Amino acid sequence: MDPKTVERTVRIQKRYSRIAPMYDLMEAPMEQFFSKWRRRIASEARGRVLEVGAGTGKNLPYYPEDTELYSIDFSSKMIELSRQKPGPRKAHLTVPI
Repeated sequence: MDPKTVERTVRIQKRYSRIAPMYDLMEAPMEQFFSKWRRRIASEARGRVLEVGAGTGKNLPYYPEDTELYSIDFSSKMIELSRQKPGPRKAHLTVPI
């Protein structure tokens, strides 16, 4: 990966990590539009599921309990917050290296 791409990626990671504690609050006005879709789509998941760009874990409560969920985000702060949300027993939440 070229140095400019790495630098840009690190800058974006830092930005998301910085706003992570207030991210859900910032997005609250939009949630009235998205929550019904979030609930509908996640509740239909079956088996093994990969969620890329999981953020603070807003989808986690809607997955069926028996879903084997692999959830990634490149912000470690976002994943920390997602670990505090209810979700499937087999939820693997991680940040890729």
